[in-house]
Amino acid sequence: MIEVGETGKPNGLFWVLMIFLIAGLECSHASYSRSMSINVRRPAPRLGRKTTKRIIAGTIAISLTSATLILLKYSAPMFLGVDRVTFWTQIIPSPLSVFASVISQSFFFCAYLYFNQKHEKKNTAIPIILIFVYIFFSIILLGEKFSVYIIYLTMWLFVSVGFGAAPKINIKFFILGFLMLLAVISLVIFSYVKEGKDEIFILSRIALQAQLMWSVMNEGSSILLSGANWQCFFGCGTFLSGEDYISLRYLPTHLFHAYKESGAGLTGFMPALPVLLWGLPAALLIHSLFSYFFGTIQAKIVKYIKMQNFIFALLLWKFYLAGTILWFAAKLIVIPGLVVVSILLILYKFIGRGLFTQSSSQDETDQFVFTHQVK
Repeated sequence: MIEVGETGKPNGLFWVLMIFLIAGLECSHASYSRSMSINVRRPAPRLGRKTTKRIIAGTIAISLTSATLILLKYSAPMFLGVDRVTFWTQIIPSPLSVFASVISQSFFFCAYLYFNQKHEKKNTAIPIILIFVYIFFSIILLGEKFSVYIIYLTMWLFVSVGFGAAPKINIKFFILGFLMLLAVISLVIFSYVKEGKDEIFILSRIALQAQLMWSVMNEGSSILLSGANWQCFFGCGTFLSGEDYISLRYLPTHLFHAYKESGAGLTGFMPALPVLLWGLPAALLIHSLFSYFFGTIQAKIVKYIKMQNFIFALLLWKFYLAGTILWFAAKLIVIPGLVVVSILLILYKFIGRGLFTQSSSQDETDQFVFTHQVK
């Protein structure tokens, strides 16, 4: 392993990862299928279509305008030859750092515009242009590598299913996916070169995804069954988080502190961190429970998109995203956002019912027609 400085033979890593993958997928699928077969009781209030479209258009306009102004005033990570963490924490003023999240998450509405135009059989040129603009800013300004494209793909699939336009899995689908993957890899290599790294560095980053789990599997049967220190997921002793705990356990001390100073770090915490802290049986059980819960949230997102309640669907998606980042990436930084979006969901659904102006009868008719057309 490149950074932990270990070499050895396969130790069951592949089979453990496969068990977690299959268990997670099956639990999520079972929960999603069950939830989709149950009608939503007391659905959240829905803003009128015109109001919703104004919010969507305004959000996209603010996101892209702010991205343009930041690019013009502060340049971009790729142009400056720095990594995105340095750019958004040291070069960009802290009040503006929030726009990194705003820009990427507002792509949800961009996906909506495309499928809404397609559903209404209108010209999709503007949404397609917006999609390429978002990708441009994600590469140039946000300095993203792979993660943001996974998020964009997740948004796209949620909205497409909500509109009844899920992609067909055929040879064209795989060819398009392969070409997109090549394009992303090329852009990632180019960005690494601009940062002064060798092209082969991308292979090193891929290897990093497995090094933690490989190291955990070498700990011995006692830890794999009972765990090393279960309470350290949220921090213990001098460790602020489970991410710190597992990183310092396997990294050389000087490299750990170098990472902390630069704002970077290891990746691949799932299922390495849960297995290390709680043992393999408990980690697998908790992972299955989380996956079942996430499947329920996925179904609710799709249902609210079908009901044209895109604002509430976005809040649900933000809750889903924060939850998956917390579990799969062990990022405790998302907890405040998770609490805020939970409060917004409660206020929107239960208190907003008396505050929002109910849609007109014509608008409700349009919603009924839309919902049944996309089934």
